[in-house]
Amino acid sequence: MAINFPSSPSLNDLYTLGTRQWKWNGNGWALQPLTAGFTGSIGYTGSKGDIGYTGSKGATGLGFNIAKTYTSVANLSADTSPSGIATGEFAIIENGSLTDAENSRLYLWNGSAYSFVSDLSGTIGFTGSKGDVGFTGSKGDIGFTGTTTTTTRVTDRRTEQQQQQRWLQTDERNNNNNKGYRQTNGTTSFQLI
Repeated sequence: MAINFPSSPSLNDLYTLGTRQWKWNGNGWALQPLTAGFTGSIGYTGSKGDIGYTGSKGATGLGFNIAKTYTSVANLSADTSPSGIATGEFAIIENGSLTDAENSRLYLWNGSAYSFVSDLSGTIGFTGSKGDVGFTGSKGDIGFTGTTTTTTRVTDRRTEQQQQQRWLQTDERNNNNNKGYRQTNGTTSFQLI
């Protein structure tokens, strides 16, 4: 069936034949898209499919393993081909210092380089409150009685002042060689030690 378009159309004139429509664009008649019809109802939900097959068991993972210990990040970074560590294992910085910011840093080895994971050092705890005053201790046992010291002095006819002067002179002479007695010009003064 031939379509008989109008012979002298103007720009944007429309021509309809059945459910189809054309528009004059200045050079020819361009078929226009069909207008949308009404939306249909939602179809029913399909039946549940069969359960798929169970896949094969994977290889056992490494788990958490710290395989290497370094004393500083500089030493860790300098070790570009570490031995004794597998891909997926960890290295830690351990230098025993509680104040060094690098201490207890955890790094993951990916087979070609280390990457920082976490700082395991934790935070400094708070200062606790002052404790209660302790109880008074029980009274101690009585100590033993010490020995008695006796000084015997034999006097002569000299004046008291002369005796004291001799006593002091003798004391100075025998200070470093005290044998338990002192003697002055034939007069013996005993001092028990």
